[in-house]
Amino acid sequence: MTGDFGVRCADVHPTGCDRTLRAQRPDDVVELAREHGALAHGFTPAWYSKQRLATIAAAIGLPVTELAADDAHRAAGGHQRRTRQTIEP
Repeated sequence: MTGDFGVRCADVHPTGCDRTLRAQRPDDVVELAREHGALAHGFTPAWYSKQRLATIAAAIGLPVTELAADDAHRAAGGHQRRTRQTIEP
């Protein structure tokens, strides 16, 4: 699914998963992150506190085109994403 907004799983979950979740609206990306976290990594609904959901929402600031540019930068040996958000377990 291609959309205007996106976030990498590893930027919002304490995993090494490099999957990018994309949607037309930021709220939809948050919901995709919750669904992906539950299905792929076993996070329960209780894990997604208001603070964690706010951190996920804050990490969605870059449009997908900028995420792609960051991916290319990292592949070329650059540093990690400039706006990386981390959620502690």
